[in-house]
Amino acid sequence: MPGTINGIKIKRLSIEDFNIKLKEIMEVYHNAYIEMPIYAYQKRHDIKGYLKWLYKTDPEGFFVAILNNKIVGFIAVCQNWWDYGLSEYIGEIHEWAVEKDYQKCGIGSLLFKTATNVLKKRHNAIGLWVGDKNEKAISFYKKKGFQISGKMGKWLRMRKIF
Repeated sequence: MPGTINGIKIKRLSIEDFNIKLKEIMEVYHNAYIEMPIYAYQKRHDIKGYLKWLYKTDPEGFFVAILNNKIVGFIAVCQNWWDYGLSEYIGEIHEWAVEKDYQKCGIGSLLFKTATNVLKKRHNAIGLWVGDKNEKAISFYKKKGFQISGKMGKWLRMRKIF
């Protein structure tokens, strides 16, 4: 479904709405990683626990993309994350997923822009971890000014300092 999609709404969810929509968010997460399962939780129980942790870590940093009353993507960030490499609090992007059928439509970019605008208000640096073979994501982050700053196992550490 490449191309730009109109009618996308980006919003935060209340804890009640998060719990109601959790299964839908779990499906988005699972479907987004179908081609790269090595970087994702596979068991429903693990996915559910991970998503709950993401929301609990920073409810104000959990955004969903809604199209026709359906969640088609989400991004989870933490506005105050301790970065050991920088020895300071930064904004951290923990997870970012868009339904496979809705990728390359601008939804992911809209989620990313919304979240990074929130993070930039509080910090002069944003960090994230990305799978070392996820060339599509690595390329996107580099275009947005992120640089590789380390590696741990199958994960690359990337940061952008403003």
